[in-house]
Amino acid sequence: REENLSVTRYIYEAAKEVQTMYYKTIFKTTLLFTLCMMLLFTTVLAEDSAATISVTGNASISIVPDTAKLDIGVTSINKKVEAAQQESNTKMNNIVNALKEKGLEETDIKTSQFSVYPVYDYNSTDIKSYRVENIIQVNIKDISTIGEIIDLSVKNGANTAYNITYESSNSLDKYLEALALATDNAKKKATAIAKAHGKELGEVVSINESQGYGYHQAKTFRNNSLEDASATDIMISDVDVSAELYIVYAIK
Repeated sequence: REENLSVTRYIYEAAKEVQTMYYKTIFKTTLLFTLCMMLLFTTVLAEDSAATISVTGNASISIVPDTAKLDIGVTSINKKVEAAQQESNTKMNNIVNALKEKGLEETDIKTSQFSVYPVYDYNSTDIKSYRVENIIQVNIKDISTIGEIIDLSVKNGANTAYNITYESSNSLDKYLEALALATDNAKKKATAIAKAHGKELGEVVSINESQGYGYHQAKTFRNNSLEDASATDIMISDVDVSAELYIVYAIK
C-alpha cells in the first residue's frame, strides 16, 4: 500500500513538472511572437515614415480695397475730472452727429475705447489734472472719403486719428484663390525635392491649413496732432491676401 502511494505521488509530481514546463514554453513562445510582431510593426512604421515628404505651400494675392476702418478720438485734459469728461463727451457727440450728416450710418460708428485717468506731477505724487480719452471706430464704405471724414472730425473737435485698416468685400473669394495657388506651390516644391533624390511623387498623405488667413494692410495713417491740419490726403494702396498650407506627400 505504501508502495502504491509512493508511485502515485511520483506520477503526480512528474505530471505537475510537465505542466509547468508546458506553461513556460507557451509563455516564451507567446512573448517571442509578440516581440517579433512589435519589431515588424516598428519597421513598417519606419519605412512608411521614410517614404513621405513634407512641404509648405505659400501664395499671396494683391487686391484693391473697397472699405476701411479708422479710429478717431478726442483727448481732453482738465484739473477737474468732470470738466474733462464733459468736454470729451461734447466734442465726440459733435463728431458723431457730423459723420451721420455726412452719410455714415449709426451701425458704422462704435466706441472702441473710453478711459479716464489722473495725470501726476513729475516732482510729487499729487494729481495735477485728469485725462479723458474717447475713441470711436468708423467703418468707411467709400474709401475715397477718408480724407474728408478726418477733416470733418477735426473740425468738430477730434485731435487723434490713427489705424486706417483697408479691407475688401471679396477677400474670402481671393483667399480661396490663394489656397489653390498655395497647393500648386507645395506640389512643385515636393516634385523638385523628390526628383533630386531619385524619387517620384505619390499621393497626398495629409493637408493642414495654417490657422486663419493672412490679410495685410498696405498703408497705415497716424497723426496725433491734427488741429492745424489742412485738407488731408490719404494714399491708398492694395492689400495682400495670403494663404499657407502644410502638405505631406508619399514618395516612391
